[in-house]
Amino acid sequence: MKLLGLSVGFTVVIWISSMVSIPIGPVPLTMQTAAIMLCALLLPTAYAVMSVILYIILGMIGLPVFSGGNSGIDTLFGPTGGFLIGFPIMAFIVSYLTKDIKYNISGINKTALLWKTFWPCIIATVVLQICGLMWGKYSTDNSWQQIYEIWLHPFYFNMVVKILIAGFGAIYLWSFFEKKE
Repeated sequence: MKLLGLSVGFTVVIWISSMVSIPIGPVPLTMQTAAIMLCALLLPTAYAVMSVILYIILGMIGLPVFSGGNSGIDTLFGPTGGFLIGFPIMAFIVSYLTKDIKYNISGINKTALLWKTFWPCIIATVVLQICGLMWGKYSTDNSWQQIYEIWLHPFYFNMVVKILIAGFGAIYLWSFFEKKE
């Protein structure tokens, strides 16, 4: 029951993180992926994925949970819907690849811990971008050059910052809760 509550709580965190939205073209700059990665780093895989799926369902039924306060099935099937579809995949990848280190970091070298935390986030970010870019290309008239220049290039720094926020946040929380036990 505790994990279910945490899962719902992370759905709310993802929702709140979508409110941090800076429109810089067809793809807004948001903090959703940082929240999704943190969720995935902290929760077991099934609960992390459930948090993200619940978030998407809330948006599909009309709650303004998507970036910019958007909602509805049109958003899911709109030009940026590939990112929404990629969110549960991202949560799965990060959570699954970090399942052995969650809350069990004693004895792990700090450098190794950073790599074991950041690599799954990097891999999941690349997969998310592929989902978003492929869907964007499919649903718009943009060339691949335009997709790169508008949908990907402006977000490199942002992606790195979100990976760092999620990774260091999770390591801090793992350490905190490990000391409590």
